[in-house]
Amino acid sequence: MPVTKKTVLLVDDELDICDFLSEYLQDRQITSYYATDIEGALAIACDHRIDIVFLDNNLLNQVNGVDYIPRFREINPQCKIYMLTANTTPEIKNRAERYGADGFIAKPFEFAVFDRIIMGLRA
Repeated sequence: MPVTKKTVLLVDDELDICDFLSEYLQDRQITSYYATDIEGALAIACDHRIDIVFLDNNLLNQVNGVDYIPRFREINPQCKIYMLTANTTPEIKNRAERYGADGFIAKPFEFAVFDRIIMGLRA
């Protein structure tokens, strides 16, 4: 895969997932940041131009990531937002869609899904 100057933000309270996906993106020469809580994620989004957010729904302190899609959109209307969660109920999918999510990735996931999304990032 060719080098891209695009940037990814991973938001998941499971540090192992953040580390694993960060390495995966680094292997594809994609800059990535991660946060294990919503406050950290919003701070990163404010400080860096983020092109894509992979957002877990069940975060620390009973925070629902889906409720923060509008805030990420406010910070950067052009970023793509993909829910990355084990909570695949129709209610969560519908809320994510209503709030403007670009896609929904169910855990456990296959890397082929990430490859397709990353290919869309290529400039």
